[in-house]
Amino acid sequence: MVEPAGEWSQFDKTRKTILRLGPALEAIEPMAFWDAAPPDELDWVRREIEDLVEWGQRALEAIRNRQDDDVRRRRHAKLTDSNTAGRTEHEIATARRMADKLAQRLP
Repeated sequence: MVEPAGEWSQFDKTRKTILRLGPALEAIEPMAFWDAAPPDELDWVRREIEDLVEWGQRALEAIRNRQDDDVRRRRHAKLTDSNTAGRTEHEIATARRMADKLAQRLP
């Protein structure tokens, strides 16, 4: 579900949590070979990391989609700019048609 407005403090808190995961993932690499790491718990960690990777891929896809949408929104705004000075009627009509097509691809 998309929440267009959101709250910056929640975003920032989540981002900081992600930054803390990096060192933990880095630390687990040598620990995987420790005798003190029981095989069943090592398997749990593996599955948890696989889940993190899957969630990460979905998050990356969402970010890519957002960035692509932002590019389309900027282009749409440029095409629908009310300042048409220096444009011919044909250019204005073409820009409007392009803007309409682009608007259909926006969420």
